[in-house]
Amino acid sequence: MNRAPRALTFSGVTVRNLMRQPMRTMLTALGVSVGVIAVVALAAISRGFWDMTSMALRLGGCDLLVFQTGVAADILSSLEEKATRAALASVDAVEAVAGAIFTVQPVNDQPFMVVIGAREDDFSYRQLKPTQGRKPQRPDELMVGRVAAQTLCVKVGDKIRMGRHEFTISGMFELGLVVVDGGVMIDLDVLQEMTNRQDQITAAPVKLKPGADRRAAVEEIERRFPEFKAISEVEEYVKVDRGLVIMQALVWGVSGIAVLVGGLVVLNTMWMSVFERTREIGILRALGWSRRRVVGMILMESALISLLAAAMGSVLGVAVAQLATVMHITEQFVQPVYGPALFGWATLLAVAIGALGGVIPSWRASTFSPVEALRYE
Repeated sequence: MNRAPRALTFSGVTVRNLMRQPMRTMLTALGVSVGVIAVVALAAISRGFWDMTSMALRLGGCDLLVFQTGVAADILSSLEEKATRAALASVDAVEAVAGAIFTVQPVNDQPFMVVIGAREDDFSYRQLKPTQGRKPQRPDELMVGRVAAQTLCVKVGDKIRMGRHEFTISGMFELGLVVVDGGVMIDLDVLQEMTNRQDQITAAPVKLKPGADRRAAVEEIERRFPEFKAISEVEEYVKVDRGLVIMQALVWGVSGIAVLVGGLVVLNTMWMSVFERTREIGILRALGWSRRRVVGMILMESALISLLAAAMGSVLGVAVAQLATVMHITEQFVQPVYGPALFGWATLLAVAIGALGGVIPSWRASTFSPVEALRYE
């Protein structure tokens, strides 16, 4: 029984052309998706760092964080504790001042782990509630975050080593902030002695009086004390650490490279496809297809390949970002954040790649003369 002929529709021809060489179509989409994977993974991790920093600025009822002026990274800040507390306490809007050291130390077999030193009578430390055990009561005790406990495979009551010092785990905490939950917390005096930073702190968390304006407080602190940099919002963190800005620039840089390389991949594929189908395009032109319709067909094929690449790249990009959360060396630092904007950006990036790669082949196809194309072997 003869099958009825199918109408030669625009969408039908486009899909058939892609399905004619399914392996080439998939490999092209996979090549384009590599750039999408990198952008999705890096953007999710970057957004995670921005959100973590924003949350860290409010931990323990903190309104401001004060660091040393002129440091290349926040962890390198060094302030005289007593002088800093006294100076900040003299600001009218300030209700309380705390002191903290943030550093990275080897713990057991883990070469890099965040270590936080705090005083038990500071406002920021008092609000910390252990999820297991209790707060340290002796100099040789400390608390570990939930992620750190998993990384080190320890529990309350176990002992851990930091350099030449041994500590007993008195409790465990969880703040929902992986960079903090991936670290340990000990008495500030003990950490100052361990790191030879007597009477030194990395940062001074500040709590303002009710109703005080954070922006005005920042301006007053920096005006009165040029040796201080005060931070109230995550966007201001560039004052003491350009890491977030550099990471954001890296995402944009990778996006640009992805568009260029992906566009060349699509260009190569579509160029080959156009020349392989020279006679077919000639037949379509002879049947009345306009130049505009031929251009639209090639661009549509490029767009469909790019959308397939966006889907593949988004899924694989999430997988790569999630892999960083379980790797032994990075699990206590990485907390990717996803959202509709991220996947929308990935789709737009893929469409841009398709448009870039499809323009020249589509123009070339539109220039075919029906007579010349039908002669092509």
